[in-house]
Amino acid sequence: MAGEGTLWVYPRLHPLGEGACFRRDGTDGTARMRGLWANRLYPAGVRDDGSGSARDIHWRATARWQRVQFKQYDGVWEQGVWVFLDVSRPGSPELFETALSLAASLLWERLQDGEPVAFWTNAASAGMPRATVRTAADFRALLKGMAAYVPGKAGPWEAIIPHLGAAPPGVTPVVVAAGEPAEALLAYAQRRGAWLFVPTEARVSAAWPGPVRHYRLQEGRFAFALPTPASASAATEREAAS
Repeated sequence: MAGEGTLWVYPRLHPLGEGACFRRDGTDGTARMRGLWANRLYPAGVRDDGSGSARDIHWRATARWQRVQFKQYDGVWEQGVWVFLDVSRPGSPELFETALSLAASLLWERLQDGEPVAFWTNAASAGMPRATVRTAADFRALLKGMAAYVPGKAGPWEAIIPHLGAAPPGVTPVVVAAGEPAEALLAYAQRRGAWLFVPTEARVSAAWPGPVRHYRLQEGRFAFALPTPASASAATEREAAS
């Protein structure tokens, strides 16, 4: 009788369908999304809307126009992503595995573009909740770590968030949830303009200010859709009743 061994089940990578391109590079006629930080080294112009700090005052333009003028900073193109895999409330083991697959697929797509990517999760495993992925070897090590995650077990984001810090300039945070996202992670992500990906079965609060997509596997590729008004209103009613 053969001895017992370890069976590693790696997350499967699937193509990303329409709706997952949170970076739009203009090739399809859309404007490329700007990052959440401003290039403060080179102002793009001036404005006189009366808002800004003293360091934002453009003194030369103020003297010329005899009215306070503020520097107008241009946004910088986003480069790279931080992916947060949230397994706090997985609806089923299948949704757990699908969320792992989507997180891995998103990371692999951006890594192939040569962009910096990092990964955080509250999934229970023997490894660390963070991984910085720079090479294909790093990605293979991350997949092996994902294979060790235990469905149905998750750590509290409250213990992880204090170690996150701020995303580097130009990096876009992305939350991939296996069910309804944890409130602590949403609060952190909301302040940083994160994208939110949730299963079709999950509900998203109408108060969430950022972009959100429902995801599902369809014919071997991920399909994405915007939340319906019905799901948003149902989430609002649920929150009001709680």
